[in-house]
Amino acid sequence: MLAKLDEDALVRRDVSVPGTLSGETRQVDVLIMGSLSGQDISIAVECKHYKRKLGIGIVDEFAGKLQDLNVERGLLFALNGFTQPAQNRAAGARVPKIVLSSLASYDHTPADLDSLFTGLGDCPHPNCYTGDIGWYVWIATIEDSEPDTLEFGTCDICGTQALRCSECEDIVDFSWSESSCGCETDYSLIEDRKGIDVKEIERRIDGTIVTFNPDFSRGVTYRTRSD
Repeated sequence: MLAKLDEDALVRRDVSVPGTLSGETRQVDVLIMGSLSGQDISIAVECKHYKRKLGIGIVDEFAGKLQDLNVERGLLFALNGFTQPAQNRAAGARVPKIVLSSLASYDHTPADLDSLFTGLGDCPHPNCYTGDIGWYVWIATIEDSEPDTLEFGTCDICGTQALRCSECEDIVDFSWSESSCGCETDYSLIEDRKGIDVKEIERRIDGTIVTFNPDFSRGVTYRTRSD
């Protein structure tokens, strides 16, 4: 995938590289170096042929290798999947970002493998392939009903604002103050007087407007793809 998007991308297989922190030689199944939309990117790919699910220790070891090699992103394949703690460990990894994938769930077609690389980030901007959105929960208080929620946040790479539709859960690019989801739900961002921060989000469905306000007390959430 990266080689298709960047003709100068360097793909090396079964490579030994000295660690930048430890100085020890590290073996990597596949190491990819290239550029996407002006962003330098490095990806390490490793495959594990174990009869059992891979545990958290393997993911920890992989994360340490990525840090030692100064590689920002890693893709770890396993023949029989991963334990839940291992998936949680990868989901919480920010630097480096880690994607887990079970070989049992893929048919090994080129299109299938391409989707793994595009799945390294959830930013909806068409030129941002690896950015992740830091999601915050926004709440709307509705009379005689349970509070409604949606998620809104900013990409950690390109700064794009994005919203996760409360109706269909698609991610909507908010490069402008108004946007519509594919499910025909309309959203508007209401900024403060300085035009810097978003203070409210309006959702319009069939003429009904619901206003959401931020609940920053819940903190930011990142989601890393894991299959």
